[in-house]
Amino acid sequence: MHLVGGPRTIETFHRLGALDQLGLIVLPLLTGQGLRLTPSVNNDARLRLESQQVLPGGYLETLYACYD
Repeated sequence: MHLVGGPRTIETFHRLGALDQLGLIVLPLLTGQGLRLTPSVNNDARLRLESQQVLPGGYLETLYACYD
């Protein structure tokens, strides 16, 4: 299943153990101090970088595998 969402969606599905992969698209915008994407997910969350690619416009797409 492909699910689109923000920090709450990521946190909810991560807490349930229902994330196999996490894909992010980073937009090169600088505004203020920024927000942490997943405030309640521990820094020791187990993610493995699977791929990354630069998209038109300078955007960066990254794909991580989530594991326990």
